[in-house]
Amino acid sequence: MKVLLYIVLAFVFMSATEGVAQEKRVSDEDRVRQAIKLMDAGDAAIAIGILQDVLTRLPGNGTVLFELAYAYRVNEQLDSAIEILEELVSRDTTEPMWFQALGTNYHFAGDADKAIDTYTEGLKHHPRSHLLYHERGVVYYSEQKWEEAVDDFERAIDLQPMYPPPYLRLAEVFISSKTNNVWGMIYGEIFRNLEPTSKRSVALGDMLYRCYLKNIKQKSNGFSITFCSDASIVQQDSGIGGTVYRKSRFPMPYGVGAYEMPMMLAVLGTRKMDMRSLATIRGRFIEQLDTLKIDSIYGNNVLYDYQRKVHKAGHMEAYSFWLLQSGDAAAFAEWVADNGPAYKEFLSWHEVNTLSLTKGRRFLRKELYE
Repeated sequence: MKVLLYIVLAFVFMSATEGVAQEKRVSDEDRVRQAIKLMDAGDAAIAIGILQDVLTRLPGNGTVLFELAYAYRVNEQLDSAIEILEELVSRDTTEPMWFQALGTNYHFAGDADKAIDTYTEGLKHHPRSHLLYHERGVVYYSEQKWEEAVDDFERAIDLQPMYPPPYLRLAEVFISSKTNNVWGMIYGEIFRNLEPTSKRSVALGDMLYRCYLKNIKQKSNGFSITFCSDASIVQQDSGIGGTVYRKSRFPMPYGVGAYEMPMMLAVLGTRKMDMRSLATIRGRFIEQLDTLKIDSIYGNNVLYDYQRKVHKAGHMEAYSFWLLQSGDAAAFAEWVADNGPAYKEFLSWHEVNTLSLTKGRRFLRKELYE
């Protein structure tokens, strides 16, 4: 709710009548601020009373009504929240967040179909809202409608490449895939960089680590690499559930040619798979991308470009331990104890040299198919 403060500042007073004194307007602003703080602290019931009082002076104000709907939701009065939001979205001029909140309330109430319908209607009014695509994808995800979920998450990325949540969901879907873990590895590492310090981001490192161990298997004569088990040109692209067939734009599927081949060369000489060896393999992987001239065949991959930047700066080992730290906490702690200055240097470098994505420079799996 704190992120909505700017909305309060921007809109509350524009809707006040001209006859309201400046002192009263400031008082109402302060009261809305107070209500938001109370909601953040879990005191939604008191916040409801404050917002209802403000509405006696600012009747019909969309921003105050939106906050009141949120307060009802926090207070587990979903019917009251839905009633307010239904009125808001029926207005001639609407906000994407109104549809977002209404859909979320329906989802919380257990009505997934109504939530999806709400987001779909919102997208008719706000077709470029990445938030509405993402939220609809979340409902599809919860209903195990994987194809629809993936499509919405990728639409959200297309509209706002720097918005982290869709990358996390896509990583979860594809790391659980039966055939194509490659996409999960790429989307997951992008997410770790866009949201580097959150608990869910650090936890994702464990998924990435386990996916490495699952797909790089030691054999009697070396290693097998199975991130992309389907090497056909018309590729079976499965999430946790259903299967979709898509034709690759390239002579060899991206996951095989641009991921497994350089990975296969990178693991040569490895004796065992652990966090330390993975850090070494990841550095060799970047070198093999250039040796094999992967970019000239498959085009630039914004994550690969960033990995090259890390590697060139001399931080690939530290970066890999940071990325995968939750996969083996003891190995990570031991490495940091032995390499404290190098790790601190990397963290300082990483704060300044972040992964930056734009409409023209972002990764979308669907663009690799015809």
